[in-house]
Amino acid sequence: VGATAVSARSFDTGTSYEAEVLGYDAGTDIAVLRLADAANLTPATIGDHTNIRIGEPVTAIGNAEGDGAAVSARGAVTGLEQVLTARSTADGSRNRLDGMIEVNAAVRPGDSGGPLVDDTGAVIGINTAGNAESDPAEPVATPRSYAVPIDVAMGVVDQVRSGTSSDTVRV
Repeated sequence: VGATAVSARSFDTGTSYEAEVLGYDAGTDIAVLRLADAANLTPATIGDHTNIRIGEPVTAIGNAEGDGAAVSARGAVTGLEQVLTARSTADGSRNRLDGMIEVNAAVRPGDSGGPLVDDTGAVIGINTAGNAESDPAEPVATPRSYAVPIDVAMGVVDQVRSGTSSDTVRV
């Protein structure tokens, strides 16, 4: 929220795209972007978070520290339907997040918005919060990270595409 310029980079090709924010949901920390001049991109496989079980292996993928390189962190599901209050590293604001997937993968600052994938590579969530150190040389003893379930994130996408605002969704 409040960004004056947004861009996205394909981890696959390294191509950069200017992006337009079509809408966002402050309640889930999800934004919907339109990439300018993007074509022939391979879509991610959308999974089903309702089949996830505690102990299931997962991988969190992100852009830690915003350097443009995909970074992955393996872990396992440690909780479902979790509630937490996340603090923004940008402005210190707090946001209550409900229904989150908790994992012990080391999600770091900059990984937010990246996919949480299951062992088949299907996206089951969107990384939102973590307690891992930004410097991997200083690991947290037990990382706890959280992802918005993919069905919730896709609900935000559908709402933004329909042009319907709500208490937390802005289009």
